[in-house]
Amino acid sequence: MSLEQCQRLLLTSARSTKTRMTRLRNNMKGHIQHALWLHFTMWYGIVASWDMGTKHATPAPAM
Repeated sequence: MSLEQCQRLLLTSARSTKTRMTRLRNNMKGHIQHALWLHFTMWYGIVASWDMGTKHATPAPAM
């Protein structure tokens, strides 16, 4: 295996690793947004049901 082939192999593997990392980062961003959305809707639901139970006129949390 020549030096040139070795360099080319390294370059392509580095590039694929970079795209994989970018994809992973995008996936994480989506997961975090989804988790936050779930957290907020759950919290909103708890506050709303607690509101109904106690019959207090507390303002709904600003979204």
